[in-house]
Amino acid sequence: MSRQTAAIGFFLCLVCSCAHQISPGGGPEDHTGPVIASTIPAMGSTLVSRTGHVTLMFSKWISPASAQKCVSIQPAPAQGFSVHAYARKIEIVLRRPLADSTTYHVVITSALQDLHGNSLMNAYSLVFSTGPTLDSGRIAGCVIDSAVRAFQATVGLFSTKRGGNADTIIYGSPDYLTQTDSSGFFSFLNIRRDTYRLVAFMDQNNNRRLDPGLERGFVPLYRDISVTPLPDTVSLYPAYTDTAAPRLLSAKALSPKLLLCKWAAPLDSQRFSEPLWQIERIDKKGKVPAIADRQWLAGSRTRTVITLDDTLSLTPYRLIYRFTRQTRMGPATVIDTITCNGSITPDTLRPAYLSATPLSGLPLAVKLHLAFSKPVGFSAPLVLVDTMHGQVPMRSATGFTDSVELTPERHLLPGMRYRLTLLQTSGRDLSGNMLKARDSVSGDTVAVVTFATIEADSLATALRGCAHCLPREPRRIWRFLPISGGTPAQSADSSGCFHFDSLPSGRGLIEYFTDVNGNRSPDRGELFPFIAPEPFMVMPDTIEARARWEVDGVTFSKPCATCGPAPKPTHADSAAAAKKPKSGPRPKF
Repeated sequence: MSRQTAAIGFFLCLVCSCAHQISPGGGPEDHTGPVIASTIPAMGSTLVSRTGHVTLMFSKWISPASAQKCVSIQPAPAQGFSVHAYARKIEIVLRRPLADSTTYHVVITSALQDLHGNSLMNAYSLVFSTGPTLDSGRIAGCVIDSAVRAFQATVGLFSTKRGGNADTIIYGSPDYLTQTDSSGFFSFLNIRRDTYRLVAFMDQNNNRRLDPGLERGFVPLYRDISVTPLPDTVSLYPAYTDTAAPRLLSAKALSPKLLLCKWAAPLDSQRFSEPLWQIERIDKKGKVPAIADRQWLAGSRTRTVITLDDTLSLTPYRLIYRFTRQTRMGPATVIDTITCNGSITPDTLRPAYLSATPLSGLPLAVKLHLAFSKPVGFSAPLVLVDTMHGQVPMRSATGFTDSVELTPERHLLPGMRYRLTLLQTSGRDLSGNMLKARDSVSGDTVAVVTFATIEADSLATALRGCAHCLPREPRRIWRFLPISGGTPAQSADSSGCFHFDSLPSGRGLIEYFTDVNGNRSPDRGELFPFIAPEPFMVMPDTIEARARWEVDGVTFSKPCATCGPAPKPTHADSAAAAKKPKSGPRPKF
């Protein structure tokens, strides 16, 4: 090969290798994300040229593909813009001049990556004005949801002048957009003084729009937020985002007089009215039974049982249902139908016992769940018997269900084995059939369930603490949330203080919420139409419920300041407040 040919080959290889941006090989792995090095125009600039380009320089080479998905400008420029990324630079080219005397926000989300796949740690917002001043409005807040801390939420402001309704929020672009940091904190600076709807959502497909029913959403306690020059702090809580009403998936005849209807999603009583039902024959011939009763299976708003006043025949039927839901235009009626076949076969199949959970290591305030092959209702009294022949009455939830929840009428004893005997007469199914005996030898015994409570050495005697900054709120409830995923313990509020007795030992988080509707659970709000969520707060500090110890005087760092930038790690004062171990736990019974 001649020198000339070799030189040409070397030149071609050099050109081809420079045509693609690739990560250099060798050396330690790079896990550091890019940071902003400089911008043109500079942050906070005024009287910026309306025809100039926007340039952002980074500390590392940027992935061009990721840059195309993470840049937005508010307010949106006429005819849009194009994004060019190369080396350490992103250049934004405007297709038309910017508006005069307008404050612009160029937002780069954390979807931006370098060539090693490392993401921008927090969203960045470059603010400048084509006029002599910047807008003076500002707002800050937090998205409160411990379940999504690993995924930073997108936050949008929608001016009420544009309606702020479902169509605007779903199909339109927000007037302002930002992203939370890893603690859920966000802030908007230098925005127009106006009234907005504030919505946050988990933008999983990175389209900077809420996909209703598919992405988690968050709303504040008030529908409209007024933005002023004074800083305002707003908390956003989980909310339903679906705009479609639940529909029936199926309707099946359990017997000639019973229909079981399954919904695609829970028909929340706070959001939808109770359905009205009607049944008709598709062939329009013969007598049609009337609906005598309808009931929800216990513990679920996804299954409805309809009782008829007469028997069905072997012919297709049409089941018609209607309910109302609130929309931005007021109450709207939803009407739909589903077909089902009749039945002439009586239901004589007895419900069989399947299993019980949990069976070991139970807390003293246990809830026992019994699974059956079909929905049953318990009416006969049930009693737990311990190894010392002590008895504890059990309460069962009213209504029919295939997962019966039983609750002791008092706390159980630690380290004790209990026995629960189920008889055929303990419960019946919807058709009146008694429970199925386990075999022909056992007589009327259905099952003998045995389980053991947690040992005394694994119980924390007490866990007490306060947040004195909280105002008096009789509806407030405290919860201890075990990190291991066990059942949360609850405590009524006493002037901003909590008191848990006989907790299973382990680390957990403390939460408080306002139980507005009295169901002892923090409920979501709704975005369309707007329904305020129940406010809650999960303390960032991990608390240890120490076995055989009484922990008193637990305090927290900023227990009432629900919003703020990502804090440095802090620890509760529980270790310093812990008392000496007792000779044994002192559970209350």
